[in-house]
Amino acid sequence: MESIQLKQDNLLKIGIKNAEGKDTGEIIIIDLEDIELPLKAQKSEEMIKNNNRWLQAQRVMIEKRPDKKGKKLLSANDEALLKTVNEYYKRQTEAYELVLGQGSIKKILCGREMYITFFMDLDKEMGKLKPLLNKNALDIKEKIKSIATKYSQEDSDVME
Repeated sequence: MESIQLKQDNLLKIGIKNAEGKDTGEIIIIDLEDIELPLKAQKSEEMIKNNNRWLQAQRVMIEKRPDKKGKKLLSANDEALLKTVNEYYKRQTEAYELVLGQGSIKKILCGREMYITFFMDLDKEMGKLKPLLNKNALDIKEKIKSIATKYSQEDSDVME
């Protein structure tokens, strides 16, 4: 039986460490040859900015309402703000997982529940990846040009 095997280089493997700095064995793999990766990264960045604007707008609206103290631990505005932050975290998770892959945020959390400064911490870590993703976008652009040039030359050879 004949078989084929394609090369799988240009895979960025990101190991996950827990809070103590120990390797968890979990890995996030980003295919740097994914032709949609620059589009995903661009959309992710746009979503993150929009989510931040949305959170700020919601916070301002909540703070402008008269607050009602109840019999519960949280006031009405505090509860509304907490629910808003939970929605924000869901939106941010979706935005980051466009680039990092489905389930990656859960891997990064290492079994921990979402915590209040998680996305600030993740932004710092993602800062290390941004130059690599930007370089990747330029590399893909160059590869597309070279492929287009190659195939346009082959097409002209066919016509002769």
